[in-house]
Amino acid sequence: MTDTRSATHRLRGLLLAILALVAIGATIDVNGSVRHQLALSFIPQPSDYTELYFATGRPVEVDADGDVATVNVEFTVANHEGVTTVYPYTVALTDAAGVPVARVAGAMSIPNDDAITRQVAVAVPISASWTAVDVHLQDRTERLHLLQSQWTTLLNHSGSLSRGAVEGTHEDTTGAGDSTGRS
Repeated sequence: MTDTRSATHRLRGLLLAILALVAIGATIDVNGSVRHQLALSFIPQPSDYTELYFATGRPVEVDADGDVATVNVEFTVANHEGVTTVYPYTVALTDAAGVPVARVAGAMSIPNDDAITRQVAVAVPISASWTAVDVHLQDRTERLHLLQSQWTTLLNHSGSLSRGAVEGTHEDTTGAGDSTGRS
């Protein structure tokens, strides 16, 4: 009798397990959102994203010619969105309040898993007071903001930017020269 009860309990447990598996299977088969969620849980999904970064150790170079300075900004956009994507961008020179004093807009089409490095020349009057470079991918969250004092210090230490190229237009925040920017 004990063997019969034990066998009955085992059979009942096995039947309950089979019924549970059939119910789960039916739910998955009928409900597409459950099937999708299980697929997301067990099948690796690609991460779609975009990278925006300065292309070199010298992201900003300044050339002065008469009353105009040309600020060359070099940046890279890498597309990992899964499809070819068009990236409209804006490169702006901003004053201390963050207001653009000069800007250039453009766009680039980048195939999936590819990157493009762009050098953008922003012309600004020598008399304009600007303190930062902003690179922004329009309608996206990716943005670069580099203060003029930070890149000047960085570039002066690497020896790749002559502070005198924009003589008299900015304060010397490095402490290396006088307030006209002359060293």
